[in-house]
Amino acid sequence: MNKKEARIYFKKLRHEIINKDDNNHIIYDRVMKLINEANKKRIAIYNSFNEEVETGKIIEALLANNLMVYLPKIENDSLNFYRITKDTEYVKNRFGIFEPNSSEIINPEALEIILVPGLAFNEKNKRLGYGRGYYDKYLPMCKKALKVGLFYKEQFDKNGVIEFDEFDYPLDRIITN
Repeated sequence: MNKKEARIYFKKLRHEIINKDDNNHIIYDRVMKLINEANKKRIAIYNSFNEEVETGKIIEALLANNLMVYLPKIENDSLNFYRITKDTEYVKNRFGIFEPNSSEIINPEALEIILVPGLAFNEKNKRLGYGRGYYDKYLPMCKKALKVGLFYKEQFDKNGVIEFDEFDYPLDRIITN
């Protein structure tokens, strides 16, 4: 299955997942456990959008624990991460995703954990994104960061049908429900 077909298939599959609230709670617990055990302070995460694993409560918890939290902005067809606080204001980008109205950018090499979205993943921890390659270009620059994908277990490409290629950057870990 080529990536275009896989995106259609896995978007539909993700849409049909039931008990998302319960699943999000399980993923939340696993993310917080990882962050507590890793004892890292500079965490990049995404603002969930379009039925992705919910990140709002994770972001709130990270900020409440006085961690340095960074959210992405798309700028000049590239991804950059900016520090947020409880008081950060957001602006909707051209895809309908809320981006932080912040000017405190972080060097990718300074990130310690980066939590990423996606449509599907495989047994080699490769992720199927949305087709623009933002994360596949950004992740290699995060040399020290633990790269973690957040997915529902139903998003696993158990039959190996997705045609991944060398541009699909593998993650270090996957967290699911």
